[in-house]
Amino acid sequence: MCKALKQLNGERRRFQGTFVRCGQKPGWKGSTLTTILLKDIRDAANGRIVSDHLWFNLTKEFDLALKEGDVISFDARVKLYYKGYRGYREDVNKPVEMDFKLSHPTKVVRVEEQKSVWHLLKHDDHEVYCGENKANTIATDDVSIVECTSCLKLKKEELWGAGG
Repeated sequence: MCKALKQLNGERRRFQGTFVRCGQKPGWKGSTLTTILLKDIRDAANGRIVSDHLWFNLTKEFDLALKEGDVISFDARVKLYYKGYRGYREDVNKPVEMDFKLSHPTKVVRVEEQKSVWHLLKHDDHEVYCGENKANTIATDDVSIVECTSCLKLKKEELWGAGG
């Protein structure tokens, strides 16, 4: 059971997930329906994982020419559903269980990954800080190359003073 989704039952929120692959399931009167598998479903508001994976029908909302590893963002409602076998055959042992799903996905968009930005700084050997986060540095004789993944606001005057 998706315990994190249970706490959000009935709410409509923004979620993010990573596309894994397409699949198929039986549809009405013998037809097949195409499905998509998303993993690491997160609540976009706080980044908390609410489910390790979920299957969705491939609707026109998801028709984005997705590739494995693409991160998508979407709005959906958390709903209760029952899973398991509800027929009369005695040789099938899949008890009915209650679980939660994300229903009626809308506003589906591909999330562009943030690229690392490299800044070239002429500075002596010491650690360089970017905002409140420590940046990775590669230092040579008089040049430091700093990878700034969290923000682009390196303040020149903090490193060299106002005259730099």
